[in-house]
Amino acid sequence: MQWIFHIGIAQSIFSAFILFTKRRKNQSDVVLGFWMMFIAFELVHMLLENNHSPLHGFTSNFGFYAITFGPFLFLYTQKLTRQDPSFHPVDLLHFLPYFILSLLHLIFFTNRRLESDIMIEVSNAWEFLIAARVIFLCLPMAVYSYLSYRIIIRHQKSIKDHFSFESNTITLSWLRQVILIFVGTYAILIINVLTGNITLRLFDSSHLIPAAGLTFFCFSLSYFGFDQPAMFQALVREENHKMDKTPVWETKNVELEDKLIKYLINEKPFLKPELSIQELADGMKWPRHYITDTLKNRLNKNFFTLINDYRIAEVKMYLANSEHINRPVLEIALACGFNSKSSFNAIFKEYTGLTPSEYRKQQQGLAMA
Repeated sequence: MQWIFHIGIAQSIFSAFILFTKRRKNQSDVVLGFWMMFIAFELVHMLLENNHSPLHGFTSNFGFYAITFGPFLFLYTQKLTRQDPSFHPVDLLHFLPYFILSLLHLIFFTNRRLESDIMIEVSNAWEFLIAARVIFLCLPMAVYSYLSYRIIIRHQKSIKDHFSFESNTITLSWLRQVILIFVGTYAILIINVLTGNITLRLFDSSHLIPAAGLTFFCFSLSYFGFDQPAMFQALVREENHKMDKTPVWETKNVELEDKLIKYLINEKPFLKPELSIQELADGMKWPRHYITDTLKNRLNKNFFTLINDYRIAEVKMYLANSEHINRPVLEIALACGFNSKSSFNAIFKEYTGLTPSEYRKQQQGLAMA
């Protein structure tokens, strides 16, 4: 059953290679690439230990690879969702426990005599060893998983201020599922440690179940992560803008509202399925905060709602037009800027209280009356 190790190692190394050699890679790709490498290191370490290889003694000096998975998850999530995803030296502090533990292991446990003395001292303190392992494995996993999950929830609440559409890559719903896989995989690793590699022994391979979990986790993460863009890489970073509420600015807000509405009606940028607020600002040659201030002060709605107001109005116009009576509803929806059938149906029902087909029949009945 060692083929599971080999598949996991090959997949993680291949994934890292693809990520590092991408033409247009961003910081999240770099973080994910290093994460894949550390998954490979962990699998190699478990394989060598399982085979009682002489090389296991060397890899044990740096064998706390699983401790880095929490920081990698947090940094990856952070780089995906930040408007400033650049790398900062302070990010390395998340890996300080790994470096400290590796250094301590290198100092104390490479000395065979000292190692024997330590093992004698702790042979009657098995509870202490269990507690220490739980702290170093379970606590970082729980903390970083919670922090990453919070970032995703906060991100999902804010995306409607920036994007006119929803997709798996925008909402990061897939990453929420990966976090659950991550927690499950880590739980298996912790159970394997706490049971002393006894109860999880399978086919004489104490690391088989954790290896299978890591391999599945690696495939899941790389499958979705390859094509995942950084959310705000297309948004231009602006200086912090303080809203001006003076009478002069209020008058200007009215003018901006008029210009914005005229632009939406005449140019119909909402027909672009993946329109972002930055793209709209670029098209109007405005700073982005002009649009955000106008939406908040004058229209009292977010960007997602604004754009889909016009998309729904466009769809309703086509559905009520007898010239398009035989045109499929989905074709009309896609032509009006929606990017999927499910999102269109949900938004249309929310706006009108009817399904698109029901609305079309209603309009046909009114036309014949």
